Amino acid sequence: MDREHDSHWIFRTEKRNHSKDIQDFFRQCNQTAQEIIDKTEDKEIIYKVKRDLQYFKKHYFATEVTMLTSKANNPSWAVTGRSGRDMNKYNKVMDRQHDLMGKKIELHEEFERRMDRYRIADVRKKKKRGCGNSGTD
Repeated sequence: MDREHDSHWIFRTEKRNHSKDIQDFFRQCNQTAQEIIDKTEDKEIIYKVKRDLQYFKKHYFATEVTMLTSKANNPSWAVTGRSGRDMNKYNKVMDRQHDLMGKKIELHEEFERRMDRYRIADVRKKKKRGCGNSGTD
């Protein structure tokens, strides 16, 4: 975090706590998963929700660390100045950081889609069980 801040200090007035930011974000994701788990009794859905939550957190965190490392290793030209800078290398680094940001967004969207899918699957299974039980009573 310190290296990332030092390489981009011109754009900020105070240090950003990336650890707290990602913990807060993961806390929200945990709450989303917990809501689904609390509403279902289906062990298959519970297993899949937990599995997908762990997969998401693992890959999102790895992408975040890669992005912060890249930012720390490649300070902004506004901080270092433009003279003597290889612009092709700089543009490749900026494209890489852009791709990593896109990957983080895609991971989060996929996580939300899967959670929605499990909510819908749980409702369908409950309706199916409800219809099947009413005819046998």
